[in-house]
Amino acid sequence: MKGRLHPSHDERQLVAGGWLLGEHGMMPYRDFPIHHLPNLMFLHAALGRLSPAPFLNARVFSVVLAAATFVLIFLHAWRRNNRAGGWRIGGVAACLLLLSPLFEYTSGRAWNHAMPTLLAGAAGLRGWAGSDMLLGLAAGTRLTNHFAAAPFLALILAGQSRDSRSRPAGAFLADLAGRLLPTLVLLLLAPLQFLYGNVVYPILNARHRHRLWNKCRA
Repeated sequence: MKGRLHPSHDERQLVAGGWLLGEHGMMPYRDFPIHHLPNLMFLHAALGRLSPAPFLNARVFSVVLAAATFVLIFLHAWRRNNRAGGWRIGGVAACLLLLSPLFEYTSGRAWNHAMPTLLAGAAGLRGWAGSDMLLGLAAGTRLTNHFAAAPFLALILAGQSRDSRSRPAGAFLADLAGRLLPTLVLLLLAPLQFLYGNVVYPILNARHRHRLWNKCRA
């Protein structure tokens, strides 16, 4: 519990980035380095208009999103099994999420986990119809959420005849790219800084952690 009271370096980046954007109009990548995708910083900048405590805003917002994910899972399982004790099944599903060590560890932190988890989960429960908007917002928040588009695209292609596959698949990808427009704009403003923060740095960080792990095992 004690460690949770002190912000991690990722929390400092995301919260400080939102503050610099909201208070000084500074743009991520171009005006200051950041090692994450930008969507969450836009929200942190907006939250700064409601309260002068940016770090508290970010953590409370993360808790709200985690609670919304919990409720979403419960309601979906309840409705899908309404005639067979749906509230019990919904409770079990929600408890499995609540007892997940990873969910517990990331909830309440000012990280970019809670928001894409909620968005990607909502997209999965909706099916492919309308999921492009939710997935696009999730993908602009955390880089690994780009991979979530693959199963949705596969479902679209599997549900169409060979001659009519290109139209819905193309519309899905176009809408997905449209939701990534803020990210694409920042990429164009500072391409080298953007690529370093989201591609080069994660590779270097993984290599560094791998070396530390090998030293600990030696």
